[in-house]
Amino acid sequence: MPHKHEGVGSNPTPAIWSPLADFTIPAVPPSKNDYQRGGRHWSWRAAQAKVWHDLVWVALRSVATPIVSNEPVEVEITFYTQRPRDPGNMHEFVLDGMVKAKAIPDDSRDVVRWLHLASRSCKEHPTGKPATRVRIWRAQ
Repeated sequence: MPHKHEGVGSNPTPAIWSPLADFTIPAVPPSKNDYQRGGRHWSWRAAQAKVWHDLVWVALRSVATPIVSNEPVEVEITFYTQRPRDPGNMHEFVLDGMVKAKAIPDDSRDVVRWLHLASRSCKEHPTGKPATRVRIWRAQ
């Protein structure tokens, strides 16, 4: 499973293990810095959160086998962006969306046992456009 990696830079996700869910959202969430920047009205922040909760919900519902897991999971989120960005500032919208969609009960460390975040150039994505890919495995 993804958490059994050899070290920094290794590929923790061997192709032989199938994820519970593998979906792509054709957008990238705002960073925590953009979201919390001074001057942003609370209604803008609430609207951004709702958009992302809805995007994740729709993406999860499009997965062939819907997941609803009360078991611990491992999550890999890859952000394909036009410019380098800190993935640690962007993942909360996705995890919160998974909770709102009831795919996981919460995003605590008891449920999300392993979280891998990556940021890549959107040129590396098959569409060549900004996107967010999420893969979820049952924790081992």
